[in-house]
Amino acid sequence: MYVFDTSPLSALFKNYYPRRFPTLWAQFDALVAGGQIVSTREVMREVDDGAVENLRTWCAGKQYFF
Repeated sequence: MYVFDTSPLSALFKNYYPRRFPTLWAQFDALVAGGQIVSTREVMREVDDGAVENLRTWCAGKQYFF
């Protein structure tokens, strides 16, 4: 299991756009859905307050991730 903080999530969304790296995102989403990658509620608060809009959008439907 991996626990992600805000920084690596932001880096992923700033540098590896889902449309440009579909295989990476398909595999990442599968790990998230399987519970192998998780995060904390504090990270969700930071994401909600942050400037990376596509990260906020991705997190919006993934309450189970936090």
